[in-house]
Amino acid sequence: ILAPGGVPSIAEVNGEPINANELQQQINLQKRRLMMSMGQDIDPSLLDDQIMAGPALDYLVQKMLLLQSAANYGMAVSEQRITDLIVTMPAFQIEGQFDPQRFRALLSDQGYTPTGFKQALREDLLMTQLRSGVSGAEFTTPQELATMAILREEQRDIRYLTVPIERFKDAATVSEE
Repeated sequence: ILAPGGVPSIAEVNGEPINANELQQQINLQKRRLMMSMGQDIDPSLLDDQIMAGPALDYLVQKMLLLQSAANYGMAVSEQRITDLIVTMPAFQIEGQFDPQRFRALLSDQGYTPTGFKQALREDLLMTQLRSGVSGAEFTTPQELATMAILREEQRDIRYLTVPIERFKDAATVSEE
């Protein structure tokens, strides 16, 4: 299967292809993250493309599913929101002001183009928005509601007896055993 642009498709999610270039970009991104977090102490075998390909593909499939769901719900992130977020990121500022040269240099170091970074940021915001919407939503099934009503209205009769301890205190003996 060829994805748009003649690049081989390695997976398909609801008719949308994931191509080999996307997988390699995700592998490279994961490598950079590992190297940044582990520094010089990283085991080189952890950076093997074959080892990283499975988790990278899993991430891309999950990401595509979330983005498809967000699109189905009509969720979107405006270009203005993306721009506002970027210009307020401390990493892209010098003395409290957004610096376009620093922005491009840092993106280049991370393997992003400005357009690619904006798209990645948009996708991250959409996935966060979807997750927040799902985790924040609360609903109750009719069966749960009926069970809660039964439990709330439930009544119990209780009987108890008080036994004065003084009647048995002197008769009780406790041995060393």
